Amino acid sequence: DYVAARIDYKKILSLDENHYNAQLGLATLAQSEKKFKEANEILTRMINECPKDELLLLARANVFFELEQWEMALLDVEAAEALNAESAELFALKGELYLNTGKKHLAKTSFERAILLGFPQVELSDLLKQCK
Repeated sequence: DYVAARIDYKKILSLDENHYNAQLGLATLAQSEKKFKEANEILTRMINECPKDELLLLARANVFFELEQWEMALLDVEAAEALNAESAELFALKGELYLNTGKKHLAKTSFERAILLGFPQVELSDLLKQCK
């Protein structure tokens, strides 16, 4: 229930405005409700406080992806990759971003890396076909 979750997160934040999990939960909830501007604002505020948090960078990259802001998403993905180059989800998202910007060879390389790191190949098979 989104309404109840939003109330709970706001209660926690009224006690501790910097509560990491409540802020992240509120951003995730906003994204689920397609309130991308709100999600982006929360995540940007959090990233300003914790610029080396891979999870936050990937979360904001996903928001930019939903907004079709490929270059902004790619900047966050690359920043997250600098922190952890072993994330299968990161390389899957990076592949989709490259595909959306017409960089098919880089997309294919990213998808292959995602699979090597454990991302389910079946989920990427259609995207890999688009890399030809």
